Amino acid sequence: MRILAIDIGAGTQDILLYDSRRREENNLKLILPSPVQILASKIRKCRKESILVKGTTMGGGVFALALLEKIKEGKKVFITEKAARSIRDDIDELKNFGFRIISSEEAEEIEKKRSNDICVIEAKDVDFDYIFNFLKKINEESFDFIGIAVQDHGFEKGKSDRITRFSKIKEMLEKENSLSSFLFSPPPQIFTRMRANYEYLKEKLEEKKIDARVFIVDTKIAAIAGALHGVKERPCMVFDIGNAHTMCAIVKNKFSIAGIFEHHTALLSREKIEKFATKLALGRLSNEEIYSDDGHGAYSIENAGGITGIKKILVTGPKRELIKGASLNFSYAMPFGDIMLSGAVGIVDLIKEKCQE
Repeated sequence: MRILAIDIGAGTQDILLYDSRRREENNLKLILPSPVQILASKIRKCRKESILVKGTTMGGGVFALALLEKIKEGKKVFITEKAARSIRDDIDELKNFGFRIISSEEAEEIEKKRSNDICVIEAKDVDFDYIFNFLKKINEESFDFIGIAVQDHGFEKGKSDRITRFSKIKEMLEKENSLSSFLFSPPPQIFTRMRANYEYLKEKLEEKKIDARVFIVDTKIAAIAGALHGVKERPCMVFDIGNAHTMCAIVKNKFSIAGIFEHHTALLSREKIEKFATKLALGRLSNEEIYSDDGHGAYSIENAGGITGIKKILVTGPKRELIKGASLNFSYAMPFGDIMLSGAVGIVDLIKEKCQE
């Protein structure tokens, strides 16, 4: 079995080509700047009068900020509707910010007529041509599955994205309590970024005549699953402390959840993390407590026996130093011997689990 796993974060994109015949450490891996970082750099270097953004829906973050900076400088930013959803799902909001929303046909016309005075940016979370051509050069271009991890809040017009995101997490756990239930093929319509990636990859695989199934999962869930790789102890508490979001989950049995919460990393301190984790382990952390603190939410399913009942505590994520000095007896996750691969290994393990199901 060969799985191409691509974990798209705010800072990096972590790529793993898993081959079940190889030792874990001998699998091919690449750690590259994230697409939003690459595109933000291109936008900031643009010295032309206008910017045209085409392509599909991807992550926003620094990519969106770079475009807003150009609008403030007085530059015209033309953007297709699909690409515009990278910044806001509500297109009317974008018009108020100064973006000029255009059709794909209009984008083609502008690119043709104004090629000398406009910077063209193609929005996409995965530069599949680049990755495939690299793999082809080293004779590694074949795979049976491709799995992508992106973060998607989901979109329901008129509803807070914090509420939407966590209500969907709770809904999925109530339906099927397993991390593998978050692995989609195809994703629900509500997840616009996931849908865009799924459709883009299906087109690319068809174009290159590659017979591989596409799976999409949330980055936080992938990191939690990957941190658990090779860990037998249960219940296990896992933290993914990311650049933007922090998720903590208590995992029992193999992939089932006893409790979970998600917050914004910038609003957390070591003391807050300890407090929320202790309550979660007792089954007493309420959704309201996290939401009223400007986090996403919490879902306490059962008492895991308190912190003393947790057999192992694992930490991953680029902002993991935030937990340093905590009284929690934790260790850093090292799937395949590399902390940077938590998300990519999680994609692989979730696909293998789904295939067994």
